[in-house]
Parts: sequence; structure tokens; C-alpha cells
Amino acid sequence: NKTKNEHDTTTTKKNVNHTIVILFYKYFTTTTNHEPNDDDEKEEEDDVHVLQRESDHYMPLLEEHQRQFCEKRHMRGRILLSVEGINGTLSAANEEVMEEYIRMMNTFHLTTISSLPSSSSCETIVNTTEKRKGKGLFRNIEYKKIEIIVTST
Repeated sequence: NKTKNEHDTTTTKKNVNHTIVILFYKYFTTTTNHEPNDDDEKEEEDDVHVLQRESDHYMPLLEEHQRQFCEKRHMRGRILLSVEGINGTLSAANEEVMEEYIRMMNTFHLTTISSLPSSSSCETIVNTTEKRKGKGLFRNIEYKKIEIIVTST
């Protein structure tokens, strides 16, 4: 199951000016002869193992979580998800929205989406995720931010 899934998070709302863009990626690696250095690293490794082992279950949930989060905030862009990693380019109306996305990613745990019914809202997922200690699947992503300067013509 090493297929890539693309999700275009473009919204239908056309009148929102986007002033910030982020680019990011992360490869999910698992090493069998490596001892995690700390609890956060162990959580990340556990999430990666679970995702790779049970991708048929988790990938649709993970894709839906990303789509709902971005649509609710009128973010635009593309996120490529696979069991090997994540690669994204997103834009938002302002830095606060983008920081909210980054906070969600930094505190995200795969087990959060698996424990909720499929009808749960994205807000429930985010609120539950932010209460957990440590970092999981998207730990240590470096985000490249680009500010867009809008000038009138």
C-alpha cells in the first residue's frame, strides 16, 4: 500500500486574499535497530509504525482530518499524503491561521483520529489533540514561510 493520495484543499470562497504561504515535507522513517532517545521520539515512531501497518484504516482518516481543517479556515493548496510521508504547500489569509495549522501539526497524534467516530468534527479532533502531551506523527517538520505582499494596481 504505497500509493500517494493528493488532496486539493482549494475552497470555493474566492474573495479571501491570502497573504502567507508555507511549504513543508517530512519523510516517515522507521528504523528497527534504533532506540528512541526520548518519549516524544518513541511516540513519533509508534505513530509511523501504526500508520504503515494499518494504512487502509488511517490514511482516509488522516486525509479527511487535513481536508476539514484547511477548508474550515479557507486555506488553499495541496497536501500529498502517503505512508512514506507528507508534502504540502498551503496558503492562508493571515499568519494567525497558518500558525494555527502549524500548532495542530506539531501536536497531532494518529491515535486521536482513530478514537473518534467518523462523523466527529475537525474541531473535536483539534481540541483533543492539543490536550495531549508531546508530539507525534508530524514532529520536527520545518516549515518554510513566504509572506505575500499585496499591492493595489
